[in-house]
Amino acid sequence: MFEEDMDVFFSDFAEEATWEKSPGRFLLRSPQELVFGEQLVASSWSGLWPTSQWQGIRQGDVLTAADGRRWRLTEHPRRMNDGALTWAPLKQL
Repeated sequence: MFEEDMDVFFSDFAEEATWEKSPGRFLLRSPQELVFGEQLVASSWSGLWPTSQWQGIRQGDVLTAADGRRWRLTEHPRRMNDGALTWAPLKQL
């Protein structure tokens, strides 16, 4: 049986960041748009990271990328699929 290795995936495709001095890697996803009819309802950045990486992260916390960009979690993070990944909408500071 094939077993996923999230460390390899994130080391290849994600960028370095810290949360409360805890280093890690996350995928920054460009603004997602929610359109209803012809009206833009929502547009936001989002982040994705291994759930085991930043346990305890919550709404209002800030991620700081290695290049100094900062992102605030605008909602409580949610686990995806089998719980191995966590997703949260972000606002650039």
